[in-house]
Amino acid sequence: MIRAYTDPEGPLARAWLSDRYRRLDNIEIATKLLPVFDRLNEEVSFHNAAITESRFYLRAVFPRLTGEVKVSDAVQWGVQIRNSEVGMGTFAIESFVNRLLCTNGMVVTKILNARHVGKRLGDSLSDEAIAADDHAFWLAARDELTAAVNEAECEKVLQVLRNTTDGERITAPIAATERLAKAYSLSDGEKEAVLLSLAQGGDFSRWGALNAVTATAQTLSDFDRRVELEEIGWSIADLTPKEWSRIAVSA
Repeated sequence: MIRAYTDPEGPLARAWLSDRYRRLDNIEIATKLLPVFDRLNEEVSFHNAAITESRFYLRAVFPRLTGEVKVSDAVQWGVQIRNSEVGMGTFAIESFVNRLLCTNGMVVTKILNARHVGKRLGDSLSDEAIAADDHAFWLAARDELTAAVNEAECEKVLQVLRNTTDGERITAPIAATERLAKAYSLSDGEKEAVLLSLAQGGDFSRWGALNAVTATAQTLSDFDRRVELEEIGWSIADLTPKEWSRIAVSA
């Protein structure tokens, strides 16, 4: 299947895809999922949104679901919806936290992660059957999005983040940043920005390190890469104490 868009000079191809590619369009997110936020018994604030060459992102936070990681350092619970119309990623609904002190964000866990795979084009299913299958998919996505506004899950993530304020502290920032860069494939520029943010913040706990990474994400113009660094922030939070010690403490 070829995905295309109309240009003044004629149709232009966006992507060459298989005959089993399932079309989950961004406009369907708007029509099928945005109304869910209106029906939630929860205040909603749309944090940000972006459309890149390959992906769509929408983020919302819920101000009532807010808690402190440490004194005067709070985060808000939220969700991220992402999609790719051109085969560069899955459709996903993910939990998201927003740090209020500096608006750094972290993508936490995937609630729904669906590949763009459907029935092969030309199979015996009628258009009516395919439409019914798509309808069922969006109903399930709607239910997962509603369930994502979950105070208990928010508290679990808060506890993981609170644990990052304890434990081993970075003893040699340059060496620790080198190990972070190697472990998470940071570019030289990203590594330097993380080190600078870490030094300026003066917090050499794991909490300080992951926030140095997510702060670096905010400086990037490439939104896709920005989200990747925000995912790395959560990966650092989720390390075992032994794994974190290998990064933080110089041998």
